Amino acid sequence: MNKVSAITLFLVVLFPLASFSEPASDARMADEAIAPYAHGDPDKLDRVIQEHAERLRDLATDTPDEVWPASVFFNRGLSYREMHELREDFGFEVIDLKMKAPQGDQGVVMSIGGGMADLFAIEGTFEERLEFVVKSQQRCFARRARLIPDDDSQALADLATKPFLVYSARIFGPNKVLRELQQQPVVSGVFLIQRRSIISDFEAVKANPGPHPYTMPGFYCD
Repeated sequence: MNKVSAITLFLVVLFPLASFSEPASDARMADEAIAPYAHGDPDKLDRVIQEHAERLRDLATDTPDEVWPASVFFNRGLSYREMHELREDFGFEVIDLKMKAPQGDQGVVMSIGGGMADLFAIEGTFEERLEFVVKSQQRCFARRARLIPDDDSQALADLATKPFLVYSARIFGPNKVLRELQQQPVVSGVFLIQRRSIISDFEAVKANPGPHPYTMPGFYCD
């Protein structure tokens, strides 16, 4: 695997939600995370969720210990601690994940997603590593707010201290574990990923993460 492609720094995306005059809600951010699978069609989304649930049920029955990658979506944002505990309780591995927070009071969402190498930037528990990556990105928000004064400066400054919550993640684990996870009240859907080579990609990065920009002296975002 190409080493450069493995070190995927946090991607930052703004989602302006027209005609809103209040901060984006937790429910809206959860819906936004899973919506691309159905192009905004709620009925289609229900069908997609059900199709994946049936497929995973069959796999958990026929080959319970076979390991598959999957995308998991939550119906509310999870804190660093909650994501850590869910991972510990079920024993799955997290490849990467996406987090969101409301930016300002006009319905805009800031979404940040960590690549598979980001979570190995430092040693520590999963919670500690996740928090480190988010705080690294938040330093970028604070820096931009100071150096590029504009209408978004205050909102960016607020993002530098605001908690980001996890709304989706790519994971892998035995079929029986994915099935159990799928049935948890906080989970809205578990979608199997066909490209199983993503697991070996992850294991290669985990075995040899190498230096990461987040840990380099003077790290900052443009």
